[in-house]
Amino acid sequence: MVLAVLLTPLGGLETRSIAETTALGLGTIVLFLVGLVLDVASVVALFRRPRTASILAFIGLILYFPIFIADSTGLWSSKPAPPAIVYLSIITAIVNVGVLFLATRVYRESTAKTPAVA
Repeated sequence: MVLAVLLTPLGGLETRSIAETTALGLGTIVLFLVGLVLDVASVVALFRRPRTASILAFIGLILYFPIFIADSTGLWSSKPAPPAIVYLSIITAIVNVGVLFLATRVYRESTAKTPAVA
């Protein structure tokens, strides 16, 4: 979540204005924000409902990749991404893949511990 905030103008690394964002870019911003909300909800649910938390985390993390792909291919903005954003996006994508693996593992373990209903 910290990396996601650093990718926004709040993080200080993003120098492109919202006026330079394409329509596709605006759509991916919405997905990014929904994913961030789901990530926060997954952290809140982690200690009480690990299965639900893993599902929320999985969906939230997947919603990061449309903005990553759009920005990497130049479809997000009319200006190229600043180098700091490019590097941070790649690091965030790698971290998200790792967390996706962990979320899948938590989901499998939580379903294995759940007794079958007969």
